[in-house]
Amino acid sequence: MKTLRHPFNIVALGLTACALLAAPWASADILGATPAPSMEIAFKNSNSAKGAWTVRKTQWDASDEQGYQNFVVRMAKSKCNSVDTCFKNPMSNPYYDPAQESEVFFYADCGRFPYLLRMYYAWKNGLPFTAVTGKSGTPEDIEEWTSDQRKLFNLFPNAARDFSLANSKSGTLMKSRTTIPAAEPKSYNFFSSARYIISNVNSSNYRFDANTTMPVDPDFYPVKMDRNNIKPGTIIYDPSGHVAVVYEVTPTGDVRYFDSHPDNGVTHKLYNKAFLRSRPAHGAGFKNFRPFSIVSARSNSTGYTAGAIVTANNQSIPGFSLEQFVGTNPDPSGNWSKGTFAVQGRIVDYYEFLKLNLATDANTKIRPLDQLKAEIDELCSGFQDRALDAQKAIDQGLHLQPHPEKLPMNIYQAEGDWENYSTPGRDFRIRSTFYEIIKSIKGYNDRINARDSLIEYNGGSFKADVIAMAKTAGETCRISYKNSAGKMVTFNLLDGLSRVNRLSFDPYLCIERRMGASSPQELGTCTDDENKTRWYKAQNFIRNLLVKDNTVVYGQTLEELEAENAKNPTFYRYDFLYYIDKYIP
Repeated sequence: MKTLRHPFNIVALGLTACALLAAPWASADILGATPAPSMEIAFKNSNSAKGAWTVRKTQWDASDEQGYQNFVVRMAKSKCNSVDTCFKNPMSNPYYDPAQESEVFFYADCGRFPYLLRMYYAWKNGLPFTAVTGKSGTPEDIEEWTSDQRKLFNLFPNAARDFSLANSKSGTLMKSRTTIPAAEPKSYNFFSSARYIISNVNSSNYRFDANTTMPVDPDFYPVKMDRNNIKPGTIIYDPSGHVAVVYEVTPTGDVRYFDSHPDNGVTHKLYNKAFLRSRPAHGAGFKNFRPFSIVSARSNSTGYTAGAIVTANNQSIPGFSLEQFVGTNPDPSGNWSKGTFAVQGRIVDYYEFLKLNLATDANTKIRPLDQLKAEIDELCSGFQDRALDAQKAIDQGLHLQPHPEKLPMNIYQAEGDWENYSTPGRDFRIRSTFYEIIKSIKGYNDRINARDSLIEYNGGSFKADVIAMAKTAGETCRISYKNSAGKMVTFNLLDGLSRVNRLSFDPYLCIERRMGASSPQELGTCTDDENKTRWYKAQNFIRNLLVKDNTVVYGQTLEELEAENAKNPTFYRYDFLYYIDKYIP
């Protein structure tokens, strides 16, 4: 396995990357990108005679923003599980109009989902909309990328074209935007506008340095970490390439979000350390859509047809803040990573500051058992979603197809069926979430023993309480899948954890291997031939990775992968009770 030595090599302990579906690698200057094969299904069957977009206001006001929040909350809390059903179910979408939309297919991966939500609401409420649709990397980044490609493997012959905005060191430069209404008078259609905009935005739209002056302002701005600014509709960006939308901030300061995926699925999660902090140029964290207005607007009898856009600069936005990057106590020398976060008179880490600062009670304490229970429930939810993801590949019949001769060059950011139905990122998240829980257990035990004033625990034995809680939560959580013979197989989370490093991320393998089966009885229904069995065994070292690096180059043949696997026999243990006993005397 070859690792590219270039400045975009971020170590990403996080969520599955939401790939740039316009191509496996974003172009250096996307000013009119051709929709990728996956995007051809977006707004399929839309009728140009329907979807007229009449703009009746020149800017969004407070009532519009509140309405948008309500729209997001209703959709998320309906627990709809695909982008298409989210938009076409009246229980989740109060604006759904079967006469215009019943035949249309709504599609968006994670980076496009926030744009689709916002644009749809704008259409239904006669509001203007704008999106950056032309982007590039910085000249320095592109030159360094190109130089590395020529010096090393030259894996991407047109290096400047194949420069990856998704992993750029200095972030994305915003070059041009598409606005409704545009500069010249015209009529507007939601479906055609949405198809163009959705095809030309992706996760790189969120990866920018808020201090950099650009040809046009980014669509978003980083926010102050409080309840006034982190709210339904706020976006969360993970620099490993994932994007999510906040739909609830609980009284205790927990953030709930929903997100979409390349297979068009929608999941609902609790914010945690899987979302990384990173250098300011990567733009990680929470951000809101940037305010703008249409000036010198021209209109006809029904609405506005043209005008010039004016975007609000950072300093004019009350909620703008860089504290996510530099802390509440920035480092005097300007080193962002040395800034600290203070709350209730204490220095805490970023994630604890966020939770305590978002809590409605200014004196809220951390309750370890409640927090750990929430983290284990989140692990359970992730495992259940993972089972559904594996089934989608089976439904498409990929397990019956011959295995490709090579792995994709990037297993986390690929294209086609691999991108839509493989699960290396989600599988990694299960592994990393498990170890984050173990770290939390050890950390809480140490803080209880040190009588940390931010910790509230009134039990007698933390070890005994954690064991009891973990066993109950783990045994209660049920994960099910339908095996190749059509029968349901069910196990609990504690059993599921023993399968973690056997879960296959490969969409061309049988469902039993996708779900980590190991017993002869459970594997007896697997339809994989000898060649696919070899692929499964050769991928063992990837299933055991504890660091996710989006810039590692794969692309191996079966024989090359087998040789690589022979050098990496590591097999980690996933057992709550083992680690609790190990770290708590």
